[in-house]
Amino acid sequence: MNWFYLSNNLNDFQRIQQINQEHIHLMLTKISHTLSTSLLIVYIERAEQLPSTQQGKTLEPYPFCLIKIDNYEEKTSIIKHSTNPCWMKSFMFMLVNPEQSLLQININDSNNKNHIIGTVEILIKNLMEEKDWIINRSYPLKSSFQNSLHTKLYIKLQLQIMTKIHPIINRNYQMNSSDDIQSNNSIEEKLQLKKSKIQIHLINKHNDQQIVHQKKSSQINKSNLFQTLFSSCIKKSTTATTTINKNFI
Repeated sequence: MNWFYLSNNLNDFQRIQQINQEHIHLMLTKISHTLSTSLLIVYIERAEQLPSTQQGKTLEPYPFCLIKIDNYEEKTSIIKHSTNPCWMKSFMFMLVNPEQSLLQININDSNNKNHIIGTVEILIKNLMEEKDWIINRSYPLKSSFQNSLHTKLYIKLQLQIMTKIHPIINRNYQMNSSDDIQSNNSIEEKLQLKKSKIQIHLINKHNDQQIVHQKKSSQINKSNLFQTLFSSCIKKSTTATTTINKNFI
């Protein structure tokens, strides 16, 4: 038994296809031995304005959906007396080559020998052209009844490729490999910016030291000037005192 992750990446599909081809060449047997490459999810929601399948009668049908793809066949439950049936049923199918698969959905009337009311056919390769490989819409039914002009089937389809590499890890690896040059450039830019910031910081620090030194020098000069003035004042007062004493004597 093999375990796989699910992905909607085309590269993963090509990788699993290559593995399948190698497996075919090695086994040289029936196609039943090949690996399934993808998982198709079919969600049958509802139908609108189904016609009656019995001519000349207005009997409401007993509709059910018959889903066919590759060698698979599934069907929904029967909704009695309904022209607007609601099934809300999902199905899963393992596909070998989705690019060559055709999905066919028939709406049958179980009240009239399973007569086909209408059909919808979808090529899975068209699904692979949609965003994230998802379709959520209504399809008009191909029908032979005249009053089936507005008949619609609402369905949702999603295709997932099976891969042994987790899609998140793979995506991160691709992003890293594609962004190597940009990351190197960004690293260099960050280093350059850091260097410039360091230089600016050193310049500012040097300027701050000069300012502090100038402040200290001005403070020393002021203290020296004060001491000089104080000394001169003392000398003058001493001289004046001596003169007064001589005159007094």
